Amino acid sequence: MDINKLFQEKIKTEQKATQPRSFLVKVDREPVFSPSNPNVFKAIGTRTDTDERVVVITMKSASGQYVPKAGDVMRVDKASRDPAQPDKPIFRAQYFHTYEANDFCLNAVMQPQEVRTTPGTRMVGAVVHAYDPKSSATLLTGADVQSQLTASILQHLKQWENTEKSAITHDVKGKALWEAGPTRGLAPFALVRFASQSFKVFGGGAMFVDPNDKSKGERFPSDAELVDRIEKTKGVITLKSVIKDLISGGASAADLKKVDIAVVPGLGINVGLDQITKTQKLGKEYYAVPQAYAVAKEGGGTFTGHRETIIHAKLTRTGKVAVVDTSPTPGGKASAKVPFFANELAQMEERKSLAAGLQGGQGATQMTRAQALQMNDFPDEPTASQPAQAQEQRQQQSQPQGAQQHVVQQSYEQPSQSQANQSNGASQEDYSSFDSDDDFANDMFVMEQLGQGLDEESFNDLDSLLQQAEQISAQRSSPRMG
Repeated sequence: MDINKLFQEKIKTEQKATQPRSFLVKVDREPVFSPSNPNVFKAIGTRTDTDERVVVITMKSASGQYVPKAGDVMRVDKASRDPAQPDKPIFRAQYFHTYEANDFCLNAVMQPQEVRTTPGTRMVGAVVHAYDPKSSATLLTGADVQSQLTASILQHLKQWENTEKSAITHDVKGKALWEAGPTRGLAPFALVRFASQSFKVFGGGAMFVDPNDKSKGERFPSDAELVDRIEKTKGVITLKSVIKDLISGGASAADLKKVDIAVVPGLGINVGLDQITKTQKLGKEYYAVPQAYAVAKEGGGTFTGHRETIIHAKLTRTGKVAVVDTSPTPGGKASAKVPFFANELAQMEERKSLAAGLQGGQGATQMTRAQALQMNDFPDEPTASQPAQAQEQRQQQSQPQGAQQHVVQQSYEQPSQSQANQSNGASQEDYSSFDSDDDFANDMFVMEQLGQGLDEESFNDLDSLLQQAEQISAQRSSPRMG
């Protein structure tokens, strides 16, 4: 035993345990107030991250701040162990935030979207995108695209049918987001990613039974309506077209199985209008600690990335879900793209192991350049009756590849502004049936979901897919040694 190393590790652990931090507590008792100061109180409950039963002593920042009761969740900020009782799970927190029992407290990876203004009005709104990388993505290969892509996306657009709980279907108390049925302010979507690219397909959280008579209530979108939306999404059309071209170019099922595709579940949540306008008056973003989401751009500047966040969402008076508070979890950092899901990472490791095994096998019999030049395994020269046929075969091999590359490049060409405007107009008309409410928050959600095609990530690193197509073609047509 290295006692000095063990001693150092224990010291670091203890120091870390006493550092101020934030965590969530499920409160199971009514608060106990200090007799000498009615703003100071004690709450007892269970930490959601460690399942440890704890006591938290804190103080209201303002006399009107809501104090957590039994059944609520409390976020404690800048909490440290009580120095007078270091051996007991008693914390003193400088600040706290309450999530009432009827609210939602989500602990998920979040990317805040920019505040937008409805065209022709002064009305503003925003949406946050949420993910749970601890849940399961649907893993496909290029060979599955034509038969399974639509069904896989459809599954993730119907999150109300999920039997597996995740951070975007249930909150930290286990309360289901869809327990009340169709819900406006929520919109499931699927992120499809492949070859370092991605696009999103949005669904809807509620449709009016009769758009002309809202009193008849709401319903979930049908499978047929969602499938129609999926099939009209630019990214889906492009991906299926690319696979079709690869098949036409001679790619086999074994070749296509080397192309990995993941369908990742996500959830869009409206931000409360009051939250936006309040922070705008203060000259701030609607989400707390904007710098916590900043990701550096190449060449300077930053953009808003993804980070694990505690999201507070409430049901409004009109029955919508709206985000009213966000807080980045401590210890994390922002990422440019949606973090990989566990089964995606496992697949990547499997691919690496397979590739390493193949390279090792090839390395065992690798030839020197001199040995390779001494090989005499060329096929026999064609007879007089064969040249025309051989030439025709070469043309058939080369033409699809060239055409295939042209189609891929054309499919991923970024549209002009006028084309984008025309596309957006059509999309907006399409989408109105999914959530055709007249108030602004909903209109902003419709605007957010106009981006049904490839997002900005999709126009980066385009060579990746082209290189895969070229590699497949090279593997198919190149002579093999030995």
